[in-house]
Amino acid sequence: VCAERTFYAHRIVLAAESEVFKSGLATVTKEANDGRQEIRLAEISNPEAVKFMLDYMYQTDAAEWADYNPRTQEINKDVLRLAQAFRLPGLTERAMHWCLECKTHEPFERLF
Repeated sequence: VCAERTFYAHRIVLAAESEVFKSGLATVTKEANDGRQEIRLAEISNPEAVKFMLDYMYQTDAAEWADYNPRTQEINKDVLRLAQAFRLPGLTERAMHWCLECKTHEPFERLF
């Protein structure tokens, strides 16, 4: 859940792509809450960034990401925060690359 928008994803996909998700989801039993677990991303203000992250996790083929282009730098910053928080190096690279293409001068080393 991000900014009151709910996204659905398969545990197996999240765990396969991110060690952070893997360790966090390992403690949840399927019987609890109909097998669903809610993750609130309160520090992320742009639901579009969560969509970018999930799209990345479901389609890790580099060719699919040639058109990566968030509408704003704020969305890109949230994508980068998510990529760093969930240890997704490919997504971090893509967000950094887009940042450089926009020739921004804002520091991205430590965003959270």
